[in-house]
Amino acid sequence: MQPCKPLRIDGRLYLYIQRPPTMAKEPPTPTFVDIPHGRLRGETVTWTNRPVRRFLGIPYAQPPVGERRWRAPGPLEDRLQWEGERDATKFGPSCPQERRFRTPFFVREYSEDCLYLNVFSPPEEDVPVGGLPVLTLRAARFLATAYIFIHGGFFQGGTSIPYGQCLPVFHVFIQMLFPYSDKGCNEPYHILLFSCSDPTSLISEFGRVIVVTLNYRVGVLGFLAAAELATGATDGVAGNFGLLDQEVAIQWVHKYIAHFGGDSTRLTLWGQSAGGSSVHYLLHLLPPGVIKRAIIHSATIMNPYPLAVARRQYEKLCTALAVDSAERLRELPVGEVISAATTCREFWQPTIDGRVLRNGFGERDETPEWRAAGVESVVVGTTKDEFTLLLPFYDPPVLPNLIQDTYPASTITAATYDATYPPDSYSSSFARTTAILGDARYQAPADRLVLALASDPTRRVYQYRFEHVPPLFRFAIELWLRFWNGSWYRPWTWFNGDDGAGAHHGGELAYLFWRTEAFWGAGVAEVELARRIAGWWIGFVETGEMISVWEKVGQGANGRRVLVVGQDRRIRVEREQFREKEVMFWDGFVRT
Repeated sequence: MQPCKPLRIDGRLYLYIQRPPTMAKEPPTPTFVDIPHGRLRGETVTWTNRPVRRFLGIPYAQPPVGERRWRAPGPLEDRLQWEGERDATKFGPSCPQERRFRTPFFVREYSEDCLYLNVFSPPEEDVPVGGLPVLTLRAARFLATAYIFIHGGFFQGGTSIPYGQCLPVFHVFIQMLFPYSDKGCNEPYHILLFSCSDPTSLISEFGRVIVVTLNYRVGVLGFLAAAELATGATDGVAGNFGLLDQEVAIQWVHKYIAHFGGDSTRLTLWGQSAGGSSVHYLLHLLPPGVIKRAIIHSATIMNPYPLAVARRQYEKLCTALAVDSAERLRELPVGEVISAATTCREFWQPTIDGRVLRNGFGERDETPEWRAAGVESVVVGTTKDEFTLLLPFYDPPVLPNLIQDTYPASTITAATYDATYPPDSYSSSFARTTAILGDARYQAPADRLVLALASDPTRRVYQYRFEHVPPLFRFAIELWLRFWNGSWYRPWTWFNGDDGAGAHHGGELAYLFWRTEAFWGAGVAEVELARRIAGWWIGFVETGEMISVWEKVGQGANGRRVLVVGQDRRIRVEREQFREKEVMFWDGFVRT
């Protein structure tokens, strides 16, 4: 491994542990696949174990630029086929996004023309065509299972580009002191969530599956909503463009994955954070038969905005840009739009627009009659300390705003939850706030979703909870958080854990994508833990079932068993009782 060395970019100080240069053993070699739109020239990377085929930057819809800004994605069939070979060795551009949610400095290219996906596959049989290998379509019984991974980022940022070249371990000084300003740098969160989702290492180690990652519109470009945006559109779509991007990408994969050696009848949809929430939305939006299984990590549907709230955001953006129509908004340079969105300090999220999400849509839609897009198996879970990492990204006052957003049908004041979360029971405001929001926005909704899905006795539903994350990640996030919340200056609190990261949001991804850089210095036990967990998830993608000891959730709370990855790295299956009193408290605001 190359030695750590400090690197200053744009005034920011980092300490990096660089990827071992021996991971890529040989220069990439070209590989080809033919799809109806033309020939793709990808690359075969000889990695740590078996080679991995990668086809990157594949367009799945028309570019949402110009008049197509804030329109439903246009099918790729309407786009002219490319002539000759299309270079598929580079990732497509990322969607433009506000700086506070932006991906790190080594994601170089942002563009509204961002609707691209990437296909990673294990070795297949090759036949020589023109002296170069071509990926061939195998007999159906040998087609590989495939999963589609949707990245997170609050619906405000993120990308499918894996930032695998470095991992920040130390991120302090001035930038940490301004988490709410444009000068603030929140990259530890983003590198944690998104660099972990590079499937190259996973496929090289395990093979067996094909992985698809995708870009979709985020932030103001993906989730601005107003009736004016539907003017001139034949489909009447006025919002939720990012969700529609995802839906079109999934349909593309279902239609063409066989050309890459994948089985379209056994697709799994997997997402984390906003990606997990997206999977939940898509279980309502996708027709039966497109996906077979689903994996939802650390998020469910957070009650989408009513159109009135989205309307206020739209008017705020128009005022910031001094325009009075959707047509003028579409004419402005994208940089101006993003800058204005930054000054608005809004979260642009899915909206009940009456077209994509119908009026009255919300958690209560998950009745026993809900078919969940016909999926036969689902995994749902959380980490123990979901909100520790997320709190710095929200403007104060955090508690009343987020609680009301999560449970809009109820009036919830501080007095309402003081009895359940007595202030004198917590060592700090940080510890209490993260506990309340972790339960209200993650633990309780996940439990409700599990029970809703398990109400269909023909569906296999599994629940998990991570109480352990890679020590290196936890150390890095711990430093960042303690500078942010001020506990760094109270040395007597360093070892109580209440003001630290804990088993934070996104920490499990390193195990599931076999990112061994994250286990540096943690010993063999950490690597073996990752091997077991990654193997189980791949087994679920292949068969729809988990290991026998991990029982599926039965009907009713008494039948609910959860797999727990403990702080001591031991894995156990137990009746779900985690924060039972608190979860029941929040459930009361949904079931009444």
